[in-house]
Amino acid sequence: SLDLVAVFTQATRQVLEDIAMARSIIDTHLRRAVLKKFEELAVTALTGASLPTAQAPHSGGTLQGAIRLGMAKVQAAGWNPTVVAVNPADSASIDVAALGNQCCNGDNYWGLRVVPVSGLTAGTAIVGDFASGATTYERYSGVSLFVTDSHADTFIHNVFTFLAEARRKTVIERVDAFAKVDVA
Repeated sequence: SLDLVAVFTQATRQVLEDIAMARSIIDTHLRRAVLKKFEELAVTALTGASLPTAQAPHSGGTLQGAIRLGMAKVQAAGWNPTVVAVNPADSASIDVAALGNQCCNGDNYWGLRVVPVSGLTAGTAIVGDFASGATTYERYSGVSLFVTDSHADTFIHNVFTFLAEARRKTVIERVDAFAKVDVA
């Protein structure tokens, strides 16, 4: 079954009348909150799966080296890694370390798209063929937005309740299309 994520906020009728962009701002923040929660759920699915691991071969190894070994592990299993998910702090450290290195440049490491994911533990990364190894199932498309003033006493207080929700689930279908990497 799909996960349901819903968030809400309230605003007065006067705010909506006085600030022309208020509805758009509220909708944007609610959509972002729903999508952020789904990112957290996808990270939970990835980190909870029994992924093959790759570690830097010796003490003092780097996360960059472990990522490259993770690529090799995924390739050896017959997959084409396209993404590396890393903690944002690790992404920044790799960028700084790579200033004079040809392997990496902020947006890609050895041709892999880099996706900073705050839910990953620092010092680890996940390399994988995300398109082939994981599927996100979704009911309808995108985030649905609803608004009402007909809840409890909100009508008499001129308050609107805004609700954003979506139904989605990320499933790791081929664990061998991924490798969890870390520095030993």
